[in-house]
Amino acid sequence: MKLELIDIFSNSGAVSEFEGDMNFGEISELSVSFEGPVHIKGRAENIGGQVEISAHITGKIAANCARCMKDIFKDVDFEFTERIAGKDTEIVDTDDIILLDGSEVDIAELTLNNFITVSPMKYLCKEDCKGLCPNCGADRNQTDCKCDENAIDPRLDVLNNLFR
Repeated sequence: MKLELIDIFSNSGAVSEFEGDMNFGEISELSVSFEGPVHIKGRAENIGGQVEISAHITGKIAANCARCMKDIFKDVDFEFTERIAGKDTEIVDTDDIILLDGSEVDIAELTLNNFITVSPMKYLCKEDCKGLCPNCGADRNQTDCKCDENAIDPRLDVLNNLFR
C-alpha cells in the first residue's frame, strides 16, 4: 500500500486518512507467517512541514512454540507513529525521522518494520511450556520421559574426571 504525500507536504495542517488490507505472508526474520490479510487504519498529518503517520494494525499470525514446536496462533494488535520529512528538509536530529526521497511512502514497509520491532524474540504456546526432551524428543508438556536429567555428553565425560 503506497501513500502519496505531495498534497499533505504542501499544505500545513493537511490530514489524509487511509484504511485497507495487506497480505504479508511469511516473515522469515521472525519465523512467523500472517494468517490472512492484515488490516491497517491510519492517518497522515502535516505537522510543521513534516508528515506524521499514525496507524492501528490488526491481524493474526501463525508461529511455532520456541520450546515444544507446537503450532500457535496469536492475534496482532498494535499501533505505530512515524515522522517523515523530505530529503531536502533541514533537520538537526534525524534519528526519529524518516527522510523520504520523493513523495510516496510505502505503508506496508512501515508496518512490517514496526511489527518486527514490537514482536517478541520467541513465541511460546504458554509461559510455563516445558519444551522437548533433548535426549528423546518427547513433549514434556504431555508426558514425563524417563531420560536421565544428569546424563553427561560422552565427549565431555573426560572433563568430569578433572574435578574428582
